[in-house]
Amino acid sequence: MKFKKSSIRVVKNCGKTTIGKREDNKSPNYYVKVLVEKDKVSSGRIFESLETRNQSMALLKAVKVYERIKIQGKTKYDKPIVAPDKRIDVYGHQVLEDFSKRQHSKVGIHKSSLEANTEIRQLEGRLDNIVYPFFDNGKKDITTITYEDLDKFLNKYLPTENLGHRNRNTFRGYKTRKGYRYLITNIFKKAQIAKVIDSVPVIPELTGEQEKREWEPYTQEQICKIRDEFRKQGEFGKEMNDLINFLLFVPLRSGKEWIFLQNKHMSVQSHIKEGKVLVIEIPHRKINTKRQNIICKNIALRIYENRLKKRNPNPEDYIFFNQPENRKIQPQQLQKRINRYFKLVSKKLGFYRLTNEEGFEVTRPLYSLRPTQFIEDVSVPNADYEEIARNGNTSKEMIVHRYAKRYSKFKVSEIYDKLNKGRGSGNRSHTNHTLKKKVR
Repeated sequence: MKFKKSSIRVVKNCGKTTIGKREDNKSPNYYVKVLVEKDKVSSGRIFESLETRNQSMALLKAVKVYERIKIQGKTKYDKPIVAPDKRIDVYGHQVLEDFSKRQHSKVGIHKSSLEANTEIRQLEGRLDNIVYPFFDNGKKDITTITYEDLDKFLNKYLPTENLGHRNRNTFRGYKTRKGYRYLITNIFKKAQIAKVIDSVPVIPELTGEQEKREWEPYTQEQICKIRDEFRKQGEFGKEMNDLINFLLFVPLRSGKEWIFLQNKHMSVQSHIKEGKVLVIEIPHRKINTKRQNIICKNIALRIYENRLKKRNPNPEDYIFFNQPENRKIQPQQLQKRINRYFKLVSKKLGFYRLTNEEGFEVTRPLYSLRPTQFIEDVSVPNADYEEIARNGNTSKEMIVHRYAKRYSKFKVSEIYDKLNKGRGSGNRSHTNHTLKKKVR
């Protein structure tokens, strides 16, 4: 086997061991060449695939191969060769190919080419750097993988191994492990389709509990300083300031719920006491079973009429970032761009990171404006928690569980009594509720 000259790299502290890519292009992966005594191999050289296209990862893997062959006196011939159709990496590669096709089919519709390629590389990295190394560098016979092997991978290896995450010595994320469990299941499904195994084995359940992310709110003083900083940044900064103000008084999630808002979704309706009220028909909701309109506070109406509608007056105009350069990109890209700008300003002012009550360091992205608003809402005397939850596309239990700890013991008791009022009687209304709280 010959390597492409441009791809050859010397593995440091491993004699004359080198890595490179095949000159005949039969594989895109890197290979390692280790020089050995001819009484072991007649050619005096051992070539082994490193099962990765990443040069840095290939150099790391090459060191392990060298140590196994030269120091421990083992070669790849010491182990029985697994039939190609039984290796786990064969079916991992099939999962990757299917995923790649699905991502590319979404380009131009739901995401950009850059986003699709990024997600493909992420999956490839999970396979190359995490899954395969655990299963004999991908050479493990899939028919011999046991329940104990899978349990060790999901509940012992993933939670305890240092997998290179910045500022983290462990890898404990329940949600992330859930993704690996799904990936392993798909690999076995591919093997079943190929009739290598009769059925998909029982995949162990994950141990531990799924961590619940709680977004820390900003103080009013911090919000004011963030808005002041954006006002210094020209027209874009003024629009960011308007977005922050709007999200503080309208219970939208910071993402697609505001990105798709157009003037045609906004309607001003009459109100006996206030004169008029802004009602928003949300085109995209995270919880689709609760797609009720949002009845906004009076200040949100003023922001809309005095700022947003004057900037973008046409019915089809988006109320935020309607400029062609913003709308020709995919919504996910625009969302990431706005979140990034907010993060930069919050970081600059020293507000982005803080230590919460439990002693953990947490971050406060644009989404933190949502709990900031809810805390203001539920602190109003005699506030109707159920209507606040309905208007915010969430549940009253969520309102209490996330924000009750912000209050005194008296306030917690008061909220608890409201939640449990009337329970146990067996009577529960299923009629449509109207907004009881006075619109301010």
